[in-house]
Amino acid sequence: MTFLSPVPEFPEYTGPYKVGSVDVEIPLKELSPATSSPNSEVTTLSARIFYPCQDPAVAAPKTYWYPEPQEEYFAAYLQFLGASTTLSKFISFFPRMLYNIQLPVNQNVPLLSAPTSTQRWPTMIFSHGLGGTRNMYSHICGSIASHGAVVIAPEHRDGSAPVSFVRDEAGKVTHTVDYEKMSHDDCEETQNGRRKQLRQRLFEMGETYALLQALDKGVAFSNHAISSKSGAHFDLSFLKDSLNVHEPGSVHFAGHSFGACTALQYVKSIYYDPSDAPDTYQPLYTPPRDSQIVRQITPNTNLTLLDCWMLPTLDRTTKWLHDKPIPAYADNGPGGNVILSILSEGFYRWNANLNETKRAVSPDPSAPLSTWTPEKMAEIISPHLFYPVKSAHLSQSDFGILFPWISKKAFKAEEPERTLRLNVRAILEIWRNNGAELADTSKADMEAVQIESPELKQSHDLKKPRQPRRSSSSSTLAPGVALMKQDDKILLRKGELRGWVALGLNKENTETADDGSLKRGKKDVGRVIKEKA
Repeated sequence: MTFLSPVPEFPEYTGPYKVGSVDVEIPLKELSPATSSPNSEVTTLSARIFYPCQDPAVAAPKTYWYPEPQEEYFAAYLQFLGASTTLSKFISFFPRMLYNIQLPVNQNVPLLSAPTSTQRWPTMIFSHGLGGTRNMYSHICGSIASHGAVVIAPEHRDGSAPVSFVRDEAGKVTHTVDYEKMSHDDCEETQNGRRKQLRQRLFEMGETYALLQALDKGVAFSNHAISSKSGAHFDLSFLKDSLNVHEPGSVHFAGHSFGACTALQYVKSIYYDPSDAPDTYQPLYTPPRDSQIVRQITPNTNLTLLDCWMLPTLDRTTKWLHDKPIPAYADNGPGGNVILSILSEGFYRWNANLNETKRAVSPDPSAPLSTWTPEKMAEIISPHLFYPVKSAHLSQSDFGILFPWISKKAFKAEEPERTLRLNVRAILEIWRNNGAELADTSKADMEAVQIESPELKQSHDLKKPRQPRRSSSSSTLAPGVALMKQDDKILLRKGELRGWVALGLNKENTETADDGSLKRGKKDVGRVIKEKA
């Protein structure tokens, strides 16, 4: 009778592995940051880690979608949404119901041993967008983890989350970072504000990678996260010698909206040496050139951009970096094979942002899109660029899958669960193309069988990841790059999948009216949730 429950539920993950999760809040002083923190009041790094786990010996503690303290997070979301007094009173009748939303994960349970050739799990860092938290993209992160990967989602303390709490070793809040409302106009005030936020985000991405490196080496950390108190003796050293984070180009960087912008800017900020830049360039993040993260970012670095919000990348002070291509286009690089950009239909119809996204994933962001004819792109390898029809900006977050009726009525978005599955399929296949040993996508996700029972939902061709094969000199990948193929339809560009539209680069999008700016009009499809980008 669970279908009668008023509490929204997540569907189960479709990968073959059970998913574990742990909430972490690590003191920055224990991480020894390579660069100085942009905000001295933010003294910890907050994140949630999703990973393939062992079967729990006993029932694992419940993991709630609303982080603690739930009342404060709920109130912050109401303010973020800009709900009227009447609507706020109406919603206030139902908070307890929403507090009970649970993630389908096993909290604080041991990691499963990796069956890969390196005995390490592929690893991803996922950055959230405006209005997001470390939990807001749990379904896409957990789905990827269920296919054999460790995914860490940092919670940014830049004023883009509805609220975020900095805690001490006793779990007491020492500082609150509130949501910072800004205009979406492309003006000096907005650029200054977004520049400040992006600087904080890039710093936190760097510390997230540093945390993964340290955890793999078995470094012990204090954990100030409230949820960790239910498993106070759960040792984070369970990740020791289990993460593929040392091999250059091994870590996959991804994000949604402002998070996609963050991932894009982060990879480019590290790859390009600012000493080669003109005096007008003002870098937002400059780790030492001999640091581990600089060695990590290579042309083979996987980059996934979900509804990338481009405005912060157009800052005049970082134009030099904007005009540089994604590292994948370097000599002997794999080109667009490791670049994935997925737009919702809302962002596809936002012409100015779509055109900037196309330029960002092209071999030369400073060149006109007309440069990239099919013949030209055939020489360079075109990036993977798609959008699922009847999808909205929030379709790539947990919101659409938890509240499908709101998504349909407010955003005209349909099939939220299928939309996320298409996203996950594409991410997994892009990663396989660069040699990641991931479990096969389920037959149910590939729509080869009807999803009618748990047995069919979990049906897989293989329960273990495939061994990679090496590309030949005739391959579209760089010679020697590992190649894995299993989902043979998701990256095709000829409309083989219903409602999954492939896009090219060499055309300015003029399908709908647009004023040419990056400011959204009131009728923009992606406008709701307080102009969330």
